[in-house]
Amino acid sequence: MIIIKVGGSAFTDKRRGIDKLESASTAIADEIAASGVLNREKLVVIHGAGYFLHRFAKTKRLSKYRKGSETDFAKLANMALEVSLKLSSKLASRSIPVLTLSTRSLCRMAGGRLLINDWVIKGFSDLGYVPLLSSDAPLSTRSGMEVVSGDAIAAGLSRTLKAKRVIFVTDVDGVLDPDGKVIGEIAKRDIGHMKLLERRVNDVTGGMHSKLALTRSMRGDVFIISLRKKGNLAKALQGTCEGTIIR
Repeated sequence: MIIIKVGGSAFTDKRRGIDKLESASTAIADEIAASGVLNREKLVVIHGAGYFLHRFAKTKRLSKYRKGSETDFAKLANMALEVSLKLSSKLASRSIPVLTLSTRSLCRMAGGRLLINDWVIKGFSDLGYVPLLSSDAPLSTRSGMEVVSGDAIAAGLSRTLKAKRVIFVTDVDGVLDPDGKVIGEIAKRDIGHMKLLERRVNDVTGGMHSKLALTRSMRGDVFIISLRKKGNLAKALQGTCEGTIIR
């Protein structure tokens, strides 16, 4: 099992405010198809919300449900669905048997813990499908609804589905040190006391620091790569990391 988490940063140019969903979805579909990985591995794909959805969520203060926020949460869900539809359409056009699943139906938050009905995901995967999930705001015992990142879903599924690799597809070449240089390899035990390049992000789910914290509990190797370099994802699916590997 290989899990691909496509970060929302891969879908947008944050600095110029440009939506790159079309080109990014095409690149992802092309590289999965070119890798030949489906002939020998099972895949799960998870995508993030993207800069524009994060900006909307932050402006509307949607990290957790509160009375009167129903319309905004519904709009956020529909925006995320548009991303899923575009990505799934591109995957299907490359003969990848993608099946979009609802994160809200499969996940819930209970006392701060993410619970996933992974048997549904595994069942469709065993039938030969590529399940596609997204970050979302499922039900929560603490606050009615709570935003859950695609990174958190990837972390949970890496354990329950016993993934051998989790690939984070981003807009950066890997994890960057304070001088902006890519760190080629990181031991999970060292993550808690590493110094990284600080980047200002409009991200309600925490950005790179949150991602790295989650990798400590993930099963298998974790690759962090950039979609901006053609062929990176195909190589990662074949086991070669042109970015940062965390093990």
